[in-house]
Amino acid sequence: MLGIKTDTSDFTRQASLKDIRAFQYLYQFADNNIVTKVERTALTQEDLDFVGYAIKQRKVIHNRVFFHAGNITKPDELVVVADFFLTLSKVNWSIISGIYEKKLIIIIRNDGLRKGAGNTAKEAFSMYGSAGGHKTMARAELDLKLIRKEIKAVNKKALGDWIISVINKTAGKKIE
Repeated sequence: MLGIKTDTSDFTRQASLKDIRAFQYLYQFADNNIVTKVERTALTQEDLDFVGYAIKQRKVIHNRVFFHAGNITKPDELVVVADFFLTLSKVNWSIISGIYEKKLIIIIRNDGLRKGAGNTAKEAFSMYGSAGGHKTMARAELDLKLIRKEIKAVNKKALGDWIISVINKTAGKKIE
């Protein structure tokens, strides 16, 4: 039940009739006290520290917010930040990234009113690894060796700047 709510962002993001019916079925078996407790404890202290760091280090360019974390220990933190940044006024896209187990992970979110995040991820990053998703959310997992051939250095600043450049060049105005 909580998985359905999370994946559909409380039924505001690509919820299907099957999602709604599954939720209705599961609801009758749920302990609402436990559900409330789990929903309220969605963030750990470490997650909150990561979000705080992301807030301080973010780059807003036009209607897009970018953040590259460098090395990370939990890829799910990127998702938390991507979703959080999408709640900012005048932000339509969030592109959040970090390095996990020698791969560059990029999480893309959008407001659903523009070009699909999945198509943007494919166009921008598929030549470096797996990339794709849906209209409002996408993920790319890229091989750092392939990126290093293009930008030589794969330090935190270089990767952050490269992601911005690739998004701007590949997606350009299409994602506005």
